Amino acid sequence: MKKTPIQKAEEYLQKAKDILANTPIDDISDDGILLHYADVKNVKKAGRSAWKGCSIALNYALEKNIETYDYKAYEEETRKIGDRLYNGFDIAYYALAIYLSVDGNQSKNICDDGIERAEYLIDMCKNIQSVIEQIEEEKRDREERMKKFNSTKREDRRIVKRQSKELFELLLDKTGTKRKDLIEIAFQEFVCDNIYLLTPEEKKRFDYLVF
Repeated sequence: MKKTPIQKAEEYLQKAKDILANTPIDDISDDGILLHYADVKNVKKAGRSAWKGCSIALNYALEKNIETYDYKAYEEETRKIGDRLYNGFDIAYYALAIYLSVDGNQSKNICDDGIERAEYLIDMCKNIQSVIEQIEEEKRDREERMKKFNSTKREDRRIVKRQSKELFELLLDKTGTKRKDLIEIAFQEFVCDNIYLLTPEEKKRFDYLVF
């Protein structure tokens, strides 16, 4: 009997699991925390096999014949269906086609997570009609909530605004926080989040600061 695309996809995924299952695991931290697969070639093989399964499943769900590593084409088609399928594809692609297949990342946690991402994506593709129906239902729910929001009376909106302000003031009082403290916290977080943008020459201008 001819195998279905999903059956083929699941076979490729199982092959990836078998490869990793038969690959020795080292503890590079001596405390059981940093485990990694000892053979980088096997990691890459497992990544390629798992992603091949994902691509077969995606082509089945999308009713397309996209090349295995054509990210742009998969991105375009999965976005047409919805964020859930796109996000599942995007995460699995980078985990398997990049981190494992190309980079050969030997971290057991990353490899195992990649396999889980593949399982999730293939399962979505297997049940694509149900996924599409759920996406459409969520879309209708969002539209309904938006209609209710837009039809909210002006007085209700004033109440929401007033209560939001009262909540803010109450939390300031309970935490003993002042408005100026929030500004200072926001300033520090902004600097910390963007300090990497400075060049070495620019950093020299701030010789009293520690980077």
